[in-house]
Amino acid sequence: MKSPPNMARSPAWVHRLSGMPLEYGATPKDLLEGQGYLKGAKVEASSELKSTTALEVAAAFANLSNYGDRGMGGRCFFPGFAFSFGEDAQKVEVLVCLECNWVGFFWNGQDLWLAPSENGLNQFRKIYNELVERL
Repeated sequence: MKSPPNMARSPAWVHRLSGMPLEYGATPKDLLEGQGYLKGAKVEASSELKSTTALEVAAAFANLSNYGDRGMGGRCFFPGFAFSFGEDAQKVEVLVCLECNWVGFFWNGQDLWLAPSENGLNQFRKIYNELVERL
């Protein structure tokens, strides 16, 4: 299994997303970016994370034991929350759909898709409850 990218970067942000299908520009490869969108997902609210919280979140998403034992995720991918770590060329974006069990990582023109294990789902739900629900 390929490892997620290094997310130990600042600033770090948490985003509550619409949980709706991704939105595209002129072509299906053109995910909307900026102006309230993150990789095609509509951003409803955002908040900068404290550095200690950002490191804890990054460690949870980087931990390979949080992925793999559920096989393939579902097909919907209507992400409900996301994280951004770093800026510009160093930026890593992580979009999460707990409905279909996919985590998508985006960095430097690359992407990686991992299906969470049962332990990973529990950790990611905890992160959602602690950081996203209050946005």
